[in-house]
Amino acid sequence: MKKKTLREDFEQKWKRARKGLKAYLRKGEAKALHVFRVQVKKIKALIRLAALAGHSGRMQRHFRPLRKLFRQTGILRDAQLLFQLSRSHRASPIMLARQQVAMKAAAQQLAATIAKLFPQIKKNSKKVRSDMKPPGQPAIDAFYRKTLENIAVALSGPKPAPKLHDCRK
Repeated sequence: MKKKTLREDFEQKWKRARKGLKAYLRKGEAKALHVFRVQVKKIKALIRLAALAGHSGRMQRHFRPLRKLFRQTGILRDAQLLFQLSRSHRASPIMLARQQVAMKAAAQQLAATIAKLFPQIKKNSKKVRSDMKPPGQPAIDAFYRKTLENIAVALSGPKPAPKLHDCRK
């Protein structure tokens, strides 16, 4: 993987994440919030890959504000999904009202978090992009070998279900 390819991939995912977040802020659609969260997960994976070549501490530090925003969007996304689930199972009007209040509170908290963190996230994305170096093939091979070994250990136990959840992350 070339440095240019790695940076272009990061830039593409970052633009999609920003687009999803802006769409959510404009329209309040749950799908736009989902798009943002998926792109952040992809960015995190890309940073983990680039960290194999070095500068992992610095890139992780630059990723921290985006991770905080990701967690905050997760709270809102959970509230949205609970509301949809409650509605589909014809929950009581009181339960639905409580879910709507929870969604509004989470949305307000998210708006405050975005206002606070987004300028820093924007600045840090440029730093992450400039710090990215492609890992060599031996580092990639070692990464996948270690990942497969962790999965094998998780599967070898008597009850692998909880450990498997951690393997996919």
